Amino acid sequence: MLDPQLLSRLGSLDVIARTIVDGTMVGMHASRSRGIGTEFSQYRQYIAGDDLRSLDWRVYGRTDRYYVRLFAAETNLEATILVDASASMRFGTTGSSKFDVARMMAAALAYLLVGQSDRVGLVPVAGSGRTQRISAGSGDRHLRALLLGLERLEADGKGSIAAELDGLLGRLQRRGPIFALSDCYERASGIGDAIARLSRAGFDVTLLHVLDPVERTLEIDGDTEFVGLEGDGHLTADPRRLKRSYRERIDAHVRDLASACARCGSIFVPVSTADPLDRPLATALRARRLRGARS
Repeated sequence: MLDPQLLSRLGSLDVIARTIVDGTMVGMHASRSRGIGTEFSQYRQYIAGDDLRSLDWRVYGRTDRYYVRLFAAETNLEATILVDASASMRFGTTGSSKFDVARMMAAALAYLLVGQSDRVGLVPVAGSGRTQRISAGSGDRHLRALLLGLERLEADGKGSIAAELDGLLGRLQRRGPIFALSDCYERASGIGDAIARLSRAGFDVTLLHVLDPVERTLEIDGDTEFVGLEGDGHLTADPRRLKRSYRERIDAHVRDLASACARCGSIFVPVSTADPLDRPLATALRARRLRGARS
């Protein structure tokens, strides 16, 4: 689950929050909370009852007025990782299924987040096995529990990323980053609307769209039996007759997903099961860092 080469190549990247998140625990991310911290923010005129230790006597000496120094309290972020474990994620032609890739990427993200003292939770979408939602936590013990949950999770049944994203609005108490890994085989408008609602509520969503290369190109020779992994029946057809229209539709779907994310300031990262996993992860993390620097 934790490929040492992958993690060593990503070791220089930090998952830095793009938005200022709520919280009080000491960490590496800025918070909306104001208090006695390590990073100076601004001055405010003294009010009876303020901690006298926050008085700035140099300012008093220059102005003959009492001012207190305000600091931006630092906090760790609370991240949520959604992993699509519906049956369609079992598909794969490269030696790794989409589910394998999504699970390994989720493990790497969790490792990086916990390694920098952030809190992270896991939300499986559909699936079977003994894995249920894992509430956000931190530390080595929590990381082991999260990775064990990923190991036990099996791709099975039907699920909706849009519905799970919507469900997070009522469950998550702290605003923070949400990483969703899915093949996104549902209406792009529904996924986009769910991401937009989370964005308006102050959450930061990164959508990692995981596809097998055959799903993008339909490069298959000869009559082929297509089997719907989520109960959509069987179809025997010659892919060469379908290739043009199929590519147009899948390309349009990918564009719609990317556009939906762009409209609400979220990050969209395409993931191919044929490519090294450090590429999409590095793309996502660098995009988060760049956007954080601009905010």
